[in-house]
Amino acid sequence: MDIIAQATEILRKPIGWIELDIDFDLTEWKKESTNITNYLVNHREGGGHNGWRSCCLHGLGVDITGTYPLEPIANYHWTSLTELCPSITKFWKSFPTERFARLRFMELAAGGSIAPHCDAPNGVKNTEFDMMDHMIPINIAITHPTECYMKLEQYGIVPWAEGKAFTINITDTHSVVNPGSVHRMHMIAHCIVGNRKKEFSELIVRSYNKQQGLD
Repeated sequence: MDIIAQATEILRKPIGWIELDIDFDLTEWKKESTNITNYLVNHREGGGHNGWRSCCLHGLGVDITGTYPLEPIANYHWTSLTELCPSITKFWKSFPTERFARLRFMELAAGGSIAPHCDAPNGVKNTEFDMMDHMIPINIAITHPTECYMKLEQYGIVPWAEGKAFTINITDTHSVVNPGSVHRMHMIAHCIVGNRKKEFSELIVRSYNKQQGLD
């Protein structure tokens, strides 16, 4: 089985997450993420969410953080936040994906919560379609308080810590609670792998094998 077929098979497994085997300068990311604080806007207002804010490094605009499925992907672009976050921008521009839709900073305030919800496209679970031909979410924790937890309905608590990166099965119902006194800051990239399937597949297969103790 070639590397792309292996990755495709892995992404269709009924699992909650894959911890990605990637490196980045966490100290620099923490510093640069403080530059975007004044650009954060309320994300998905209503729906039981509390203290959830976001802004876009890549998207339709810095403050346009929601889902706009009818907007042509060609209209998504790098925003002015790239000037405030050069190290973070360089990382994402070298990431093994052809392009992005939304690429956002996602803050959850101290005492905040993200209500249970499911991001399955048209209600379809990951086991039923080829994720490699869809948008694959990559989530990286810049800061993550020890009290903060993310729960997937079928798979349990994601083992988050600052500096970790995951692709998470958001076709399962999930929620986040941050009961402590420190804000949580993540980045979420919606990757369109396109013509870089081989490179992306190498990352997925390597990461999955490492997680399973097969490397």
